[in-house]
Amino acid sequence: GIIWLLLKHLVFKEPYYIEVQQKIKEEKIDGVVVRLDETLITANKLLENAYYIITPTSQNTEQQIDDFYALVKELGSIPMVLDYESHDYATASISHLPHMIAYTLVNLVKDIDDENETMKTIAAGGFKDITRIASSSPIMWESICMTNQEQLIKLMDKYISSLSELRND
Repeated sequence: GIIWLLLKHLVFKEPYYIEVQQKIKEEKIDGVVVRLDETLITANKLLENAYYIITPTSQNTEQQIDDFYALVKELGSIPMVLDYESHDYATASISHLPHMIAYTLVNLVKDIDDENETMKTIAAGGFKDITRIASSSPIMWESICMTNQEQLIKLMDKYISSLSELRND
């Protein structure tokens, strides 16, 4: 994306790869809701105060990481360096598992709702807030979950255990 082009053309004589993931929340800019999956027509605003997770590989030098860190910071983003295990566990915890929970909750309610769709009809803001993410692309989420399957399964087991404890208390 944009960072790769900047690295390739502005900073480094020899382009190299550093895994990076930009964390951007949905944001309203000039009255328009902008999301990461839409065209980056407002890239400068999207980069501002967004977390960039940098996961270096064994092929990256400390100088490359430091230079990239400085570039991300200069763009107005908040760089954070994590090893890939920490990154995968954190994203599974705060992104992938919540999506799975929302997805299964939406499907549960759909499956148990009556023929008049009473539950769907009376669902208020709280239910809609917690399940909004379930409307994301299932194809995209299948890919995400398959690539981080090990961490996600560990967390699903922990969540099921937490639900069991709650049930038994």
